[in-house]
Amino acid sequence: MKSLIAVIVFGLLSIGALSKNVRIIGGEVGDVRLYPFIANFKHNQFLHMIGSGVIISNKHILTTAQVVVDFLDRWAHLRVFTGTVSTELSRGTPYKIDDIFLHPKYTDVRNYDEMHLHDIAVVKLKKSIPFNAFQNAIELLDRDVIENDHGYVLGWGSTTYPTLSYPTQMQKANMSVISENVYSQYITFLIHDTQFVAFDKAGVGPCVSSSANS
Repeated sequence: MKSLIAVIVFGLLSIGALSKNVRIIGGEVGDVRLYPFIANFKHNQFLHMIGSGVIISNKHILTTAQVVVDFLDRWAHLRVFTGTVSTELSRGTPYKIDDIFLHPKYTDVRNYDEMHLHDIAVVKLKKSIPFNAFQNAIELLDRDVIENDHGYVLGWGSTTYPTLSYPTQMQKANMSVISENVYSQYITFLIHDTQFVAFDKAGVGPCVSSSANS
């Protein structure tokens, strides 16, 4: 179950790198050899982290539309880094972007009902990634995610709240998919039929503040 659950929920954490309002609480440091599909986006001039994604082929990165939507006409300013779980400037291999493809139904409306709907994009690289133990493609699921499936969230969101503290090493937290009967007691915003909810225990997992896209 390292595949779709990791991709979709991890994609949510990409917003945290951009907005500094997504957090992974109660996680642990991830090893790049266990998660060689991890990629992150940085500004090519300032080299600060913009967002993150996963390798799906040797020339394609899956990420959220929110990470790249502001760079559609200036993707020369972005670099994709692979082979590292660190945000340190000297780590990882940089790749230039050849093209960006947003989901055709993505609206970029920033509210709780729509901000994650069709929030997906594929980034094409100019050069191929040589696969090895440190950078490789994720294994995608060939079925729908169901209740009690196990997966994890990955990312560089803040590890503390309300005081924010951002790690230099990628964090991981285990999760399990829960049913609508369970999550509807606690979640007030709309969950679409293309989405799911995962949970481990109180104090562990990703967290998005109400000002995530302000």
